Amino acid sequence: MKGQLSHSSRAVLPAWVGLVLALALVLGAGCAIGEPVPPAAKEVLAKAEASPTFRLRHPMGEQLTQQTRLAADLVLPNCDAAEPYRTEYTQRYAPEADLVLDAASLPESLAPWRGVMAALVRQSYRSANLFPPQAEHETMLEAAAQQEQAYRLTWVETWDENVLEVLLEGELVAEVPVLVLTEVALAAQASEAAACDGASLGHEARVPLILALGSPLEAPEAPGEPPPCEPPLAMTAAQQQVARYVELLQAGDHATAYAMLAEGYRLRLPYRQYVAGYGPVRGLALCSLETVGAIGGAREAILATLRISLEIGGQVEEQLWEARYEVQRDGAIASVSMYKATLGDE
Repeated sequence: MKGQLSHSSRAVLPAWVGLVLALALVLGAGCAIGEPVPPAAKEVLAKAEASPTFRLRHPMGEQLTQQTRLAADLVLPNCDAAEPYRTEYTQRYAPEADLVLDAASLPESLAPWRGVMAALVRQSYRSANLFPPQAEHETMLEAAAQQEQAYRLTWVETWDENVLEVLLEGELVAEVPVLVLTEVALAAQASEAAACDGASLGHEARVPLILALGSPLEAPEAPGEPPPCEPPLAMTAAQQQVARYVELLQAGDHATAYAMLAEGYRLRLPYRQYVAGYGPVRGLALCSLETVGAIGGAREAILATLRISLEIGGQVEEQLWEARYEVQRDGAIASVSMYKATLGDE
């Protein structure tokens, strides 16, 4: 609510505030009344008076908007059973960002306060039980007897739009738009069930086969004719690992590609299930590579564009996909997130 986020200069406790307090004790204890204040002390006191305060313009949770992102495309096979099969599917939510603080219009003199602003906004929403959102969500999946059921799972994100007002000596000096992620929900949309193709997966017949993860549904549409795909030059060691991984998949060497995955990833994704996920793939080519940043100093995130030929309904269709790889320092691939780059026709 308005004023919820207001605080005095003492609430933030930057380094110079401690100096102000110490200086006040010294002046009060050892200086005669009327003794001039040293120039250095005047500068510190002036900084203390110039400390900004902050407040949210709108009540928290008042202006909510929703965005939808792809959580996963998966298939639940139930090929070897005479009864319908139901199972709970759990997925952990890992947002790219939970707070967007648009400080583009912030005066340069207030730029050092951006971290304080973000921390205060998060704390204010946390105190109102609107942050952070729950990390894991479940949804119920079902497949009819001797059928394969495809699902598209989506994250429905709820964001609160607000404005952080910055004041100096009670005067409004800046307005910073903020978006705070307050809630997420996992939704499942089933497509028409399909008959099994006759291939049995044995004891893994009821394990959901994840086809794609992590896509923003708002991804821009590609032109009607896909652009030419030229093999990129892998510059860093992590990019070279990704290029090698894609090259193995292109050659159909799934076993060697699977061995490049980190052990923890392989434990979550059995080899049989891994190979089954590439069943419809008839070809793929690496079109671009880009390093998008480091993750905690232990991983490097690589973004790649792939051209994939998929067999759909007996016909081969060429599609552009985006893939995000997290490569550990030892070269193992700890995470792969893939999504179709063109979703406008779906």
